[in-house]
Amino acid sequence: MPDTYIQTEIGGYPFGFVLPSSGTSVLNDAIALVADGPNQEAAKLFYEFVTSDSALVDQANRFYRIPLRNDLDPGALLDWITSADIRAMNVDWERLTGRGPEWMQHWDEYIKGRGAEYLAERGLR
Repeated sequence: MPDTYIQTEIGGYPFGFVLPSSGTSVLNDAIALVADGPNQEAAKLFYEFVTSDSALVDQANRFYRIPLRNDLDPGALLDWITSADIRAMNVDWERLTGRGPEWMQHWDEYIKGRGAEYLAERGLR
């Protein structure tokens, strides 16, 4: 979803998306402190900076990242973020774990990097 906004707002591409009412996958970016990692104090300062209210609002507005926190001022966020009705999709994790490698192999062999070829085969380019 954020990539769609980046491409339409910055790149001027004429497309969009629809959020399914049944739910959609929701990916969360994460940051953490590594136990006993080097430079613990600098790491803590960086963590506090990156997760501060102002940094999260800036990331949302400049990079189209949807903040997970719900305590930010909605008026400081772009309208599409506050108006989106995003429902998490139920995931069959056992099936995903079992079939995931097979699906990724199919993607790598038959789909990945074939955008232009796919369009040409269908007379769309």
